[in-house]
Amino acid sequence: MRKNPLNALEVERKIRETELVKHLLEDDLGGARKRLEWISIAQKVSSDRTHRRNNLTALIIAAFCTIAVGLAMSLKMPYANVSIELVTREATFVNSETWRSREPFVADEVFLGNLQSVSDWKFNGSSKEVRYGQVMQPFDTTLVGSGIELKEFEVKTKAIIELETSANQLSMYVQRANVTGYLSVREDIVALGGTSRKETSVPDFPPKYIYFKTIDPVLDAEPVHIDMKNNVSWKFDNMKIDSLGTRIENPLGSGNFQSAVISGSFSIHETNFRGNIAKYDDVLLEIADNLRLSVENDGPYLRILFEGRVSKIMVGPQGFVKDYKPSLLDYIYHNQRITFLWSTIVFMWGMIWSVRKTFSRNAV
Repeated sequence: MRKNPLNALEVERKIRETELVKHLLEDDLGGARKRLEWISIAQKVSSDRTHRRNNLTALIIAAFCTIAVGLAMSLKMPYANVSIELVTREATFVNSETWRSREPFVADEVFLGNLQSVSDWKFNGSSKEVRYGQVMQPFDTTLVGSGIELKEFEVKTKAIIELETSANQLSMYVQRANVTGYLSVREDIVALGGTSRKETSVPDFPPKYIYFKTIDPVLDAEPVHIDMKNNVSWKFDNMKIDSLGTRIENPLGSGNFQSAVISGSFSIHETNFRGNIAKYDDVLLEIADNLRLSVENDGPYLRILFEGRVSKIMVGPQGFVKDYKPSLLDYIYHNQRITFLWSTIVFMWGMIWSVRKTFSRNAV
């Protein structure tokens, strides 16, 4: 096996140093001077090679430290716990679980579109159902009266739910899922026509419950449409969602989307960061788990309160949105102070050692 020349040189240098001591003890200055000269040259050769090797090691350590800090600053944490409050004209959700309302929605006028069936549920001991056409053609209806209640309103999982609000009106569009529920009205059940028509409630009759179901979702179908007008009282809560968006198409059918946000604020719990949301800022949440979601009317707008864990929180003007999830460095600084302290010490020691090794020369 071929020997390493530097190792062989080091072995020979130690032999010559032993001989140097022996010549000095014997007062052989000529032999001592000859070996000292050889040892000096050998040390210079070894020092140059060692210095180059140390320089390379120092540069590698410096590069590693720089890359590590750069990655810690640029890499985002996979999740962040956030709180967000929004006032907006419109919001879009995708629910991750089947949702059923806790409290009734109340209005004096209710429009139901894309219905598949309507039945008089447990009225006078009977249960009859109204269907139209052998192929179950969808139909619409409007109920007008005082205090019509929409109860046990249920939306199946993975539906796209779009809410729009204006003065004293709530409009809801649901895609990719059907909707069921009960209407509590004060009137006898009537045969609903195949096209839109109004049925007026009669206050003198006792309340009854009308079960309704919208059409099953099919490709390219019109979304389920529900309108509630006049003396509207409603609240969405306890809904599990996968995403939240606030963009609307304006004008409708143009393909141009803009933010519907009026105002808002948000906070990142891991870093105690708080930020404001300006009018028309884009807001997009990709949600891993929501602890709280509340949507209710705030005059002509929607007020949304959300708390939970997100995989993305994008906020900012259109075209300049920013992901506010904390970086790994931010997270360590705010939550792992001891780890951050020792990491800083190791980084500084590595950089100082690298600089010293790069710019210093070993004494010959």
